[in-house]
Amino acid sequence: MQALYLAALADFTLSGFIFVVWRMRPDDRYAVHWAASFACMAIGVATLGSTMAGAAAGLAGAMLSTMMIATALTLLWSGTCLRIGKPRPLPYLLLFTVLAAGALAVGGFPGTPLGNHIAVFEMCGTFLWCGCFLWREVPAMRVAAAAFILRGVLVGSFLLGRQLGENDSFIILAIFTRAAFALGLVYNMLGEAFARWRESEGLRSAAMESSSLRLNGVIESLSDCLYVRDTHGRIVMANSACARMLGREQVSDVIGRVIGEFVVDVTPETLAHENLRVLHPGAAAWLQLDTEIGRHDGSRLPVEMRLSRFRVDDGEHCILVQMRDLTERKHYEEKLVQQITIDEVTQLPNRRMLMDRLRQALAMGRRGGGACAVMMIDLDHFKRINETRGHTLGDALLARAAQRLRDTLREADTVARFGGDEFVVVLTEADPIAAPLRVEYAAQRVVEAFQHPFLFDEMQVVTTASVGIAVWPVDGDDAETLVRNADTAMYEIKKSTRNGFCLFNRDMNLRVQDVLRIDAQLRGALERQELRVVFQPIVDASSHRMMKVEALLRWRSATLGDVPPDHFIPVAEETGQINAIGAWVLEESCRKLLQLQALRHDGELLVMSVNVSPRQLMDPDFAATVNTILARTGMPAAQLELELTERILIDDNPGVLGTIALLRESGVSFSLDDFGTGYSSLSYLTRFPLNTVKLDRSFVRDIETNPQSLQLATAVIAMCRSLGLALVAEGVESGDQADLLRLRGCRYLQGYHFGRPVSAEEVCMVRGFQCEAITHWG
Repeated sequence: MQALYLAALADFTLSGFIFVVWRMRPDDRYAVHWAASFACMAIGVATLGSTMAGAAAGLAGAMLSTMMIATALTLLWSGTCLRIGKPRPLPYLLLFTVLAAGALAVGGFPGTPLGNHIAVFEMCGTFLWCGCFLWREVPAMRVAAAAFILRGVLVGSFLLGRQLGENDSFIILAIFTRAAFALGLVYNMLGEAFARWRESEGLRSAAMESSSLRLNGVIESLSDCLYVRDTHGRIVMANSACARMLGREQVSDVIGRVIGEFVVDVTPETLAHENLRVLHPGAAAWLQLDTEIGRHDGSRLPVEMRLSRFRVDDGEHCILVQMRDLTERKHYEEKLVQQITIDEVTQLPNRRMLMDRLRQALAMGRRGGGACAVMMIDLDHFKRINETRGHTLGDALLARAAQRLRDTLREADTVARFGGDEFVVVLTEADPIAAPLRVEYAAQRVVEAFQHPFLFDEMQVVTTASVGIAVWPVDGDDAETLVRNADTAMYEIKKSTRNGFCLFNRDMNLRVQDVLRIDAQLRGALERQELRVVFQPIVDASSHRMMKVEALLRWRSATLGDVPPDHFIPVAEETGQINAIGAWVLEESCRKLLQLQALRHDGELLVMSVNVSPRQLMDPDFAATVNTILARTGMPAAQLELELTERILIDDNPGVLGTIALLRESGVSFSLDDFGTGYSSLSYLTRFPLNTVKLDRSFVRDIETNPQSLQLATAVIAMCRSLGLALVAEGVESGDQADLLRLRGCRYLQGYHFGRPVSAEEVCMVRGFQCEAITHWG
């Protein structure tokens, strides 16, 4: 029995050894199966020995021995399957265990002769199967496989009639097989470890080689120039992009050469300076520069350079230089700057660049003692051209106008598009005394240049130029003031004749300041109830009965006092306040007229004329506004007459004509004010739907003493009668004037001789009103 115990001890030792191996290599799960197998084998053999020695264990010991031996064989089989790469599922393992234990139980359990033979047969077969499969499937474990086979043969020899455990050679062979198996495991472990190490070294070497190849490939594929130079400027490494940037085809053409051979800007002094900035112990990790390099072919290349420290294998300090070609970026930046500073339509400098150049010109003038002038140029009637002919032609006209200005002026003069149809010219002159004459001459040339029409596909487009001039330092000491004063002078010429030029003077500035004060006080005048409507009678020339009234606006400001209409109405038109003020005047006048109409005892309709601003008529909602006011006040449209100025008719705006047509359909009549002044044309009387013409007071003033004025008035009266138009003579201040006009057929008279503009309450007291007693005014 001692041999069995020694075998059990050997199995325990082997189990512990295999467990240690498994702990060293946890991924080898087969080892833990074998360790558990030999441990169970040791327990089963030791229990078998105790049973055979007649110990008190009896049946329980036999059953324990049976289970341990069956479990050991199952674990030995499963571990081998794992090692050869053919793991068995758990149901198979349980079935194997049950079959092995059942065979032992049927044979009477180990300890009996039949049970021992069955146990020996199962162990022999299992060891031989495992050994053979290991030998065939896993060549690295053939030592362990041979130990399994030898142990199977050893165990099987007892089937030939030897007594189990009674031969001394059994002990030697048992220990030998277990030692051989242990050595086989060690050999396998060392072999696999060496193979893995060799494989890892091979992989590492391959990885390093692959990494080096990839790194070289990455460096070669870089679009940026990359090279390494030593402290003397000699190139020790470079990529293909570097060779191309330096004007060479191959990398070998630049390796070992001094960078100064390719870049003319690199000198020993610049190299020493760069080395100091990069290699100094306290220097930053890298240095970035945006510069230009001059190549030996004469070209200059904008580049971004990044320099950093670099240590080679021998410990020498070098400099890694990365250069990026900035040509495309510079082109993009230039294009962006052009978009910001150049007008897209005319290709002239825009307002931003203009102000910058003007400031530069003023700075040069202050240093050198020269003079500078600003011309503000506006294209007359451009808005009408743009609206009637389309924006495409308008843009083309602006481009042609810009070219004409460039052709007219000197190359040294800055021509810019200021905005809309306005251009600004900055002129510089070295002689301050000659500057005003030079500027006037240039302005005259600009005005004359725009006398010629522009041709577009055999179509002529005519636009003249109005030019305002401001001279430094007389008219302003900074760019903004000069431009503002030139703009003021330009508006001054547009208000008078257009198609000319005007020099700024201090009186204009005072007028501008006056306009600003009026504008500031006019805002809110309606809310403060500072505006009022007055009426001037218009009488029948024969009966002197009041047949019409003209509604006129008056403003008494709490700050400025009484402000004449010709002062504040142009300001209201320019600032856009005229729409709100005009609507209020119309509604207030309609309401007052209805009260006056109610007081007339003869029932004659009293017609009221109201002046309409061009700005109002250009409002697309003006017709709707008038109709709404008529509906809200209840005033018949037939009693409303809107007075137009010749400027409205000259502009010939399609929108204005449409508005007039809509109001005519509603029953509103129209009159032409101040006929005979300005650009009066007889065609207006036939082209536009007028009801009344008002003869300007300048024709009436001296008809008693000037035969020519009387003849002109007589001709106008006859013409209106032939066209079926009613004529109102303005400015009648004496009875003789009234008689002369009546005798020549004038229908209506208006002037101080019949009544000054008065409030609605006072109109009732005017001679010829024919009214009842006044009872109430609201």
